[in-house]
Amino acid sequence: GYIRSGRATAAGAPIDGDYQDSQQEIVVRSEVPRGADEVVTIAGDSMEPLLMKGSQAFVHYQPVPDDDGQIVIVSIKDVGVTCKKIYREDGKIRLKSINDKYDDLIYPAQDVRVIGKVITQNKKP
Repeated sequence: GYIRSGRATAAGAPIDGDYQDSQQEIVVRSEVPRGADEVVTIAGDSMEPLLMKGSQAFVHYQPVPDDDGQIVIVSIKDVGVTCKKIYREDGKIRLKSINDKYDDLIYPAQDVRVIGKVITQNKKP
């Protein structure tokens, strides 16, 4: 399948959200998982060892995560785009890294927009 590429997402410090659409390329991959809408490049190490810095992750666009603890790409108001595990808590959103050297990020729920969930490769169809 053809999949839009070029967005870099930080795993660590969020990156500037305006950069994300400046470079687009088409990726043709036989192994694109079903439901993938976009491929993103992981720019930091906060999601290691699951998502390694420089690796590519497939994203399925959906505005609401399936459940807490799901790995998602989010846009944080006035901060940028990042990849984290998401937890919803009482009007707030907690964004958790897998790499435990990073602290959780907590934002008001209205400041966090979920772009989509990361499709992990080890899921069977």
